[in-house]
Amino acid sequence: MLDETLGDFCADTEDGKVTILSRFYPTNSDESDNGGSPSGKSSGVPTAEPQYESKFVAEVTVAPEGDLVLEVPSKNGLARLKVSSQVMCLVSPVFRAMLGPSSMFKEACELRASTSGYTLQLEGDDPEAFVAILHVLHCQTDKVPSAVSFEDLFHMAIVCDKYDCALAVAAWVDIWAEGWRDLAFDAAYSEWMFISWAFLLPSIFEPLSRRIVMEGRYDDELGQLLWGERSLDEIMVPDPVVSAILQVRSDAIKAILDDTESYLDLYSNPERTMCLYQIPECDVMILGSFVREFRKRGIHKREKFLLMSLNEVVASIKEISIYFYSETFFHGDTCSFLPALFAKVDKICEGIEGLKLERFSKGVVWRRYKSVFEGKLESLEYKPVQPGAVRGMSTENREHI
Repeated sequence: MLDETLGDFCADTEDGKVTILSRFYPTNSDESDNGGSPSGKSSGVPTAEPQYESKFVAEVTVAPEGDLVLEVPSKNGLARLKVSSQVMCLVSPVFRAMLGPSSMFKEACELRASTSGYTLQLEGDDPEAFVAILHVLHCQTDKVPSAVSFEDLFHMAIVCDKYDCALAVAAWVDIWAEGWRDLAFDAAYSEWMFISWAFLLPSIFEPLSRRIVMEGRYDDELGQLLWGERSLDEIMVPDPVVSAILQVRSDAIKAILDDTESYLDLYSNPERTMCLYQIPECDVMILGSFVREFRKRGIHKREKFLLMSLNEVVASIKEISIYFYSETFFHGDTCSFLPALFAKVDKICEGIEGLKLERFSKGVVWRRYKSVFEGKLESLEYKPVQPGAVRGMSTENREHI
């Protein structure tokens, strides 16, 4: 049964094995046998027994006394990462559900029964990024890189999202991102949208989402929202985030077009004169000019504007001009509706806010520099001890002393 709170799990009712389902994580296997995946494709299923052979193996001991070996295949070979299952279950709800002491999945039962360590095969992970994350999780600070490439930062975000352990590495994220923050709003580094979501960085996620609302355009053939030359699906932005961005930009574009069309209705009304001097000919000149501009820019074809970026829509509306051919009936300084229309357009754009990360995060957003404790550590709560109680022992155990 699918459990969204644990990162998309389902149980195989035949053998009790846990399966991680995700639309995000492609695997390295091209085999037609997908291990019973309901999607018909390899779904990143952890298995206890290797299903492949590799000529090259990289052994990494993260936890010398570890009881779990994670096998991660890649194009370069097989990485075997020795870790502590207790640490993995502590920091990752995904591993806790799969291998935790109360889990009834096949992998958990086999791990508990093993006396010489247990091997778990994973798919679709970047080994180098995984190793860096594992060193953080196991407090191997001297082995954690202080600077990473942007590609590595992206892959590390994927690992943390897949295993839901972003909070456990939060203190390192600022260090890794230090050299890349200035590029967060550059479309050439569009992966920042996913990185800021996965690593819970509202200071980047929220303004960046607004920029994509303003600059993103919809490709009707692909059926995807593009920022720069890449789709948000390609950089693995979650569907709820993409849907929210699409909704905000669509609402804004429709509001702008509604305000623009409203002037066509106003000046077409024969029962009303818009000219401040009540001269109908002034209205007729404005209406005729506006109709030409309306048709010229295709404002009557809303589908066209909904594919454009919001910035392009605004620019197109602000290029509208009113032409007059008679000084007798021209009151351009007082009767033109364009200043009022442009002011409404600006107000719509100014009212657009970035998406709130809390709406889309899996858990608590880790806020840096919290003011909750006013710069002090949280105080411990001390409670009275029962008279005669021996420290660290239950009453039943004290009877045997």
